[in-house]
Amino acid sequence: MNNDKDNATLYAELEAERFMTDQISLLHEAEDLADGINFMLKSIGEFTDADRAYVFETSENHTSTNTYEWCAAGVTPQILRIFIFLL
Repeated sequence: MNNDKDNATLYAELEAERFMTDQISLLHEAEDLADGINFMLKSIGEFTDADRAYVFETSENHTSTNTYEWCAAGVTPQILRIFIFLL
């Protein structure tokens, strides 16, 4: 590799590390964990130019549940949302 490519690679890696450090700090400082996770998913999705970002939680019986999801504009969420209205 030439020096220009080495420098570009190092710069990209540094930017990614800074971004992740910032996300961890923001999550740590969030007053509400769910809000912090949702903000972090949005930031990661936008940073990586993704259509969606997920968090899955695994239970003791080895099943996984999609507990958090961020979707880009125009992307249909895949997370199951159940709303119960009490009358």
